[in-house]
Amino acid sequence: MNGKSTRRNIRIESIKNLDWNRENVVNSLCIAADYACSYADQSAEWYLRFKKWKRIGARWLRIGAIVLLALAGTMPMIQQLGIRAENGSSISPVWASILMAAAVFLIALDKYLGLSTGWIRYVQAESQIRRIRQEFELDWQALLASYAGTIPTAEQIQHALAIVKSFLTQVNGIISDETQKWVAEFQAALKQVDEQIQAGQSAVRSGSISVTVTNGDAVEPPGWSISVDSGPGKTYTGKTAAIVGLLPGDHTISIIGNVNGRPLRAEAVGSVQPGTSTALQVTLA
Repeated sequence: MNGKSTRRNIRIESIKNLDWNRENVVNSLCIAADYACSYADQSAEWYLRFKKWKRIGARWLRIGAIVLLALAGTMPMIQQLGIRAENGSSISPVWASILMAAAVFLIALDKYLGLSTGWIRYVQAESQIRRIRQEFELDWQALLASYAGTIPTAEQIQHALAIVKSFLTQVNGIISDETQKWVAEFQAALKQVDEQIQAGQSAVRSGSISVTVTNGDAVEPPGWSISVDSGPGKTYTGKTAAIVGLLPGDHTISIIGNVNGRPLRAEAVGSVQPGTSTALQVTLA
């Protein structure tokens, strides 16, 4: 196993063949116990090492989100105090929404990367492995003391090896449980991201507004002009016009035209939904 994979993964080594002659039985049992303890130590050290980066990432993302949320919350108060930007104009209220969106993004990124939850899982896994290792060491010493310097019988050897095996099973159980939690969290995060992307795609689908000007046929040539959200006007004749390619949300429709030599106006607000057409009816007055 190369150096890089050793650093990134828990290394599992094979236990060498042991000497089970009567005079070496106890020594072989101790080697088996040391093997199990070494594996537990390596596993605990792995969680200890990598929880550091989880902790750092989680803290910075959460601190960033808190700061952004605080700034977004104080933005209305800054507006009320009349603080001006460098160009002399008041700070736009949209900045509060931008800061809020940035804070939500940092929290979502933390959740997607599993930093906060991973940090907690790693702390718990390391603590559990350390605990059962201490319990195993005490139980093992008690087992050796029970031999009272005599050579253990075949049944005692099998019992001792079963204790070692049980300890390794517990360690692997903790690792497996932590891994399963990570898999479940990651799959849930992927599902949430996919749902948000689909929702975002749906939200940005354009819509349209169908405008009916009840007295539009009475407007003098070249016709009446319609503009959206104070944008450039477009001239139409007759009573109807369709405005397409509008983003979802409220849009202000302004119409002007001359009737009997008099300039008349009309204004209305249309709420556009993704992939739908909104009908508006106005009268120039």
